Amino acid sequence: MFSGIIRALGTVSSRSLGDAGLRLAIDMPLDGARPGDSIAVNGICLTVCELDEAAHFDLSPETLDRTLAGDWQVGQAVNLEPALTLADKLDGHLVFGHVDGVAELVDLRAQGECAEMRFGLGAESGRLVAEKGSIALDGI
Repeated sequence: MFSGIIRALGTVSSRSLGDAGLRLAIDMPLDGARPGDSIAVNGICLTVCELDEAAHFDLSPETLDRTLAGDWQVGQAVNLEPALTLADKLDGHLVFGHVDGVAELVDLRAQGECAEMRFGLGAESGRLVAEKGSIALDGI
């Protein structure tokens, strides 16, 4: 479970395709991370498989089918958020990190210091969205 409040930025440091999917290494400044931890990477709940100078994540074909993680390139910055604990303050919203689909930005209009963004969803994802509901975009 996550809050949608980004805690750090990481950088994809390597990627390799294997029989089981994609292995990504991400340089990340999250102190105390351990193998087995859940970390939202651009909003995708991933499990740390190995930890050395980088955190290593194995992405399954299902994750690659439902997200844009397969398009991430070495050197790309990614949003990071460690999983919530029962002692954490609940800022933001409760976010699962289980991605249902990808949205497309179809319109962007400046409104002073803010912006109005309109996104297109496929019919399958659109039926899951409640008016005034919360949607995480890249984990935010």
